[in-house]
Amino acid sequence: MTEYKKQHYVPQFYFRFFSTDGINVNIYNLNQRKIFRGSIKNTCCKPFFYSKNNEIEKCFRELEEKQARVLKKILQDESILTLTREEYYTFLLSFILFQLSRTATERKKAKELTNIFSEEVIKPLFLSSRRTEDLNKSKKMLDDFKITFPGDHLMNMSISLESIPLISDLVPILLVNKTESNFIFSDNPVLRHNTFFNHVKNRGTKGFYTTGLQIFCPLDDKHMLMFFDSDFYDIKLNHPNLVEIKNETDIESLNSLQYLYCDENIFFSSDKNTKYIEILHNKLSGLNKKERIENEKMIFQIDEKSHAEILHTFTGNINYSLKLSFLELKKTKRKLGVRNPELLEIHRELTDKQFKNNSKTIQKYPNNSQFI
Repeated sequence: MTEYKKQHYVPQFYFRFFSTDGINVNIYNLNQRKIFRGSIKNTCCKPFFYSKNNEIEKCFRELEEKQARVLKKILQDESILTLTREEYYTFLLSFILFQLSRTATERKKAKELTNIFSEEVIKPLFLSSRRTEDLNKSKKMLDDFKITFPGDHLMNMSISLESIPLISDLVPILLVNKTESNFIFSDNPVLRHNTFFNHVKNRGTKGFYTTGLQIFCPLDDKHMLMFFDSDFYDIKLNHPNLVEIKNETDIESLNSLQYLYCDENIFFSSDKNTKYIEILHNKLSGLNKKERIENEKMIFQIDEKSHAEILHTFTGNINYSLKLSFLELKKTKRKLGVRNPELLEIHRELTDKQFKNNSKTIQKYPNNSQFI
């Protein structure tokens, strides 16, 4: 059991891509405004972070080994195009979805959503079932009663891993950093953004199936993966599925996203970045950096005598306008909504079948249509 007690929410192999010695990494803590060297072994981990069931952590480690090989291949070849279909769909996209959902940030969101559901749905349902004379007593009892769901984070991770079809149409790009600056990453390294619809305030814009979605994932200090909705963005390519970045402001913009979506710590490879990290913090610290869970009750009229009430929850957008010299917004009449209804239906079918046949699952994905 003790072998699997220390559970990482950012894998150790990922840290080594940014480490000069494979053992330590440079860390900047936002709250303390302090820079120090930390052991990879003891970074972004907590005792039994996922579960005390050591079989779960064992499975995670086995999956990480396969994902690590694919990321190393991308870095070695400096290309996404050399990946096989299995490497791309089964391991690269699963890494993106796994890392998106496993962090401390996402764990906090899962707990917050559980609490919202408890307060806005479960408790009102309980009260509505009581006799009128018992309501005061029941309400007082419920106010002091906290409903929790220990498996909420693992459930969200499972849902995320089952969402490969939903992001399989996004175009993957390898960003190659040709500047003197380095890419950094945070304790929430794989992030979702939506430049096209970032101004929207009353609904979520970063769902896996949402129009305008972008996903960013640094691989090391000179390489980053980007996935995007090609109906909303034009990318100026240097080579097929590859952009060479020679503009320092582009690096700062991409690094700013890591800072803004960060939970507590920023990580970087070189001691030379120390002053840069401090300057970045001073520049961005005034922005609203924390994503907030929003919720509202929506009432729908069914007929003259009845109505339905739905609890709408979503993650609000960060107040940041991402600008990249190699990216342009397309002129389109498409609105915020479902990006690809066909893939949404495939996802529903596969979820019902619980991905029983992995090889057939891969065959249902577009045949490299996302490569350009």
